[in-house]
Amino acid sequence: MSAKVLIVYDSSHGLVEDMARQVASGVRAAGLTAVVENVEACAPEDLLKYEALILGSPCYFAGPSAPMKRFLDRTYDLRGRLEGKVGAAFSASDHIGGGNELTVRALLDAMLVHGMIIQGDPVGDPFGAIALREGEGEVVTDLDGECQRLGRRVAQLVQRIGG
Repeated sequence: MSAKVLIVYDSSHGLVEDMARQVASGVRAAGLTAVVENVEACAPEDLLKYEALILGSPCYFAGPSAPMKRFLDRTYDLRGRLEGKVGAAFSASDHIGGGNELTVRALLDAMLVHGMIIQGDPVGDPFGAIALREGEGEVVTDLDGECQRLGRRVAQLVQRIGG
């Protein structure tokens, strides 16, 4: 039976949803099962069924979206039950200085509070995949490369620790 990775995202304009699909592609390329869910359709208890969790959120005011923050707040009662699961995050915004890294760090911080193992990257985007949109929606980031890399690296870590 293949280990499973849950990718939970919030997306107001479709960019973070596109990123989630690319992250899932990377997970699948590494041989694991990837399930992609909108944050509004995901219950906190769903996290218990997976070996890894990857969160994606648009960046609003240098932090996660309200739906993503509400979801994370609802995981409070899972403290201790997510320990040892692998976690990672990604974000998108309209501005290079818009706070993407702060958004990703906020998502990772919640995972650390749960005792999860965080997958960083010494070569690519260190905290998690980041996408920028400029002007009339032109994406100025290599979504396929960075997002798929994030998914592959999470899947490989799950495999290394025996998931």
